[in-house]
Amino acid sequence: MKYPVITSAIICALFASSCQSTSTRNVFAGLDPSSTQYKKELAREFLDNGTQNFTFNFDGLKTVEGKDYMEVLITGNGLQAQSLVQINNWNKLEDIKRTKGAGYRGAELKNLQLDVDNSAGNPTFIYRDLDKIID
Repeated sequence: MKYPVITSAIICALFASSCQSTSTRNVFAGLDPSSTQYKKELAREFLDNGTQNFTFNFDGLKTVEGKDYMEVLITGNGLQAQSLVQINNWNKLEDIKRTKGAGYRGAELKNLQLDVDNSAGNPTFIYRDLDKIID
């Protein structure tokens, strides 16, 4: 009789703890990467943890409203996310530009450095620099 009560208590405790874990990681799984909330949470992750604690992998190139972007997959610090990174400066990305990204999908963008423009209230991630591309 004592064991079913203890088992029930353990199951309830596990269930309650899983319900309380509404971490920001859920935002990345439940929202479109272009949404303002998604980008704000991602910017907060970068601010709190620094971009050096994440791995960035190239996933493609895209042009939106006449601006060039690279699609990146982001892992690390317990999250998986994706984002568009605006490219105003092609320094160290010349080969990606030349090939229009062909052959670079999955390549690591080692020590990718970003600026975050939040002037319009909707964060835009902007490429600043990187150490190297590991293909």
